[in-house]
Amino acid sequence: MVLVNFIVHRNKVTEQNTYTLFLFVAFTCMFPEIYTDYQVLGASLFLLLALRRIMSMQSGKALKQKIFDASLWSCFAFLCVPQSGLFLLLVWASVYFYQPKVISNWAIPLVSVFCVYILATTVSLFSTNQFYHVAIQEVLPQFNFLNFYKWQILAGVSVLLLSFFLSLALLFKNMQKSVRNFRVSVYLLLTATLICLGMVVFSAKNNVAEILFPIIPISILGGNYLEQSRKRWKNEVLLWGLILGCFSIYFSSFLL
Repeated sequence: MVLVNFIVHRNKVTEQNTYTLFLFVAFTCMFPEIYTDYQVLGASLFLLLALRRIMSMQSGKALKQKIFDASLWSCFAFLCVPQSGLFLLLVWASVYFYQPKVISNWAIPLVSVFCVYILATTVSLFSTNQFYHVAIQEVLPQFNFLNFYKWQILAGVSVLLLSFFLSLALLFKNMQKSVRNFRVSVYLLLTATLICLGMVVFSAKNNVAEILFPIIPISILGGNYLEQSRKRWKNEVLLWGLILGCFSIYFSSFLL
């Protein structure tokens, strides 16, 4: 939560409010299974660190270092959950938005991949006397969504997707009035959300805990939506409705 709050305030993705933090807590409460999968929690931490470096590229300073760092954190997330490697696509998207004409920038993520592979292989050789490799069953998608066929989970996913589409509708409506850095940030967050949804769909486990991946960028987009909405009464209705809905889903998962 602290890292999410730091990302949005440090990079001025939202103003000094706690909308994003509130949404993040509310969304995660709808899925208690998130807190039982330590691999997903570890991967999410690394992806948050990668997102922090990507969002900080809008300053235009030390871009190569930030590209390398974001790629490095994405690769560490891959070690926890292999599908997290898709987050490298967001690194290349940030290169496209900020400094596409510098050819070397496109190759930097590959350097990070090589560095993490060498590190993982070194640890693997010392511990198992084998080169690092990923089992094929950990990579191939299963497309088995039986764990999602519970009304609590379906209700939570519906709330999450509804928040995503509402946020996009308002943000794109006001996009022309915004400065370029803010527009790029929204595009990157949209890309991050689509990538994270892809990570859930193409997962080898298809457990509910992986819904944490798209919760992060959707919370930031939702914070922007609430911030730019001029009707404060509407915000209060949405927030109270979200509180009641989230806690109803949370407690019903234990009672039913």
